[in-house]
Amino acid sequence: MRYTQKNPQHTYTKRDVYYFSRVIPNDLRNHYTKPRIIQSLKTKSAHRAAVASKMLSAKLDDYWLCLRLGKSICIV
Repeated sequence: MRYTQKNPQHTYTKRDVYYFSRVIPNDLRNHYTKPRIIQSLKTKSAHRAAVASKMLSAKLDDYWLCLRLGKSICIV
């Protein structure tokens, strides 16, 4: 039996609208006021949510890498 995921990765739904959610890694928590990033994807489409979630996740990973490397100017 295969496991099927209800929502795209790093997303959840509230009132049929998809939201992006990522936990902030422990080593970067001092840069944020909350332990999690949550943003509305403003769509009810699972396909659009999956695409937007992948894009946001990639940008966030790039930004976090920049913070870890200690660069003063991080372009996202």
